[in-house]
Amino acid sequence: MTLESVALFNPRLEDWDHHFKWSQDLFFVEAKTASAGATMELLMLNRKGLVNLRKALAHFGVHPPSE
Repeated sequence: MTLESVALFNPRLEDWDHHFKWSQDLFFVEAKTASAGATMELLMLNRKGLVNLRKALAHFGVHPPSE
């Protein structure tokens, strides 16, 4: 983590695939850019509850989301 200021990811203007990717097991979000890293940290996109939700959704065949 640095003290550098970066803009957060804006889903209305930016492409998710440019900034993020799924981990190999598809349960964790990984950052590809500094903007994504800042957004992930602020929103805690890999907190335990969300990871558990992704695992449950994968069990029912609805994760990862399709476009």
